[in-house]
Amino acid sequence: MSTTISCLLVLVCWVSLAWAQPPVEVTLSRVLDGDTLHVTDGTQVYKLRLIGVGTAERNSLVPCAKSWAEEATRYLTLLVTGQPLRLVFDVVLQDTYGRWLAYVYIPGELMVNALLIEYGLGAEADSGKNRQHREMFRQLEREAQIHRRGMWSGL
Repeated sequence: MSTTISCLLVLVCWVSLAWAQPPVEVTLSRVLDGDTLHVTDGTQVYKLRLIGVGTAERNSLVPCAKSWAEEATRYLTLLVTGQPLRLVFDVVLQDTYGRWLAYVYIPGELMVNALLIEYGLGAEADSGKNRQHREMFRQLEREAQIHRRGMWSGL
C-alpha cells in the first residue's frame, strides 16, 4: 500500500514539473491590439495572447467599443514599449489560433494582464484551463466596475 502511494506521489510531482514552464524573457516586436502582442526572443517573433483578459475589438460595430479597443491598445503599448517582458505560462501554452498564452510582467513585477482589468480597459475572460489568476482578475474587474473605471465609467 505505501509503495503504491509513494509511486503515486512521485508521478504527481513529475507531472506537475512537466507542466511547469520556466518564465521566458522577451522584448516587444509590436502591439496588435489591447490583448495581443508580437514578441521576440531575439531569434524568432511570436504572436502572444494575454491570459485571462479580453479587450474590446477594433472592428466592433459599436462606436464606444471601438473607442475602448483603441484606448486598451494605447495603454498596452505604453506599458510594454521599451520594457523587458517576462512571460509566465499556465497549463495551456497555445490557443487554437497558434498564439502563445501568457501572463506578461514588466519591471516592478507588474502584471500587464491585471493592469488592463484594474483600469477598466479589459474584462476578465475565461481562459479555459489557464486559471492561475482567475479569482484575482474577477476581483479586479469588480473593483473597476464599482469605481467606474474605463469601460465601466458609463461613457
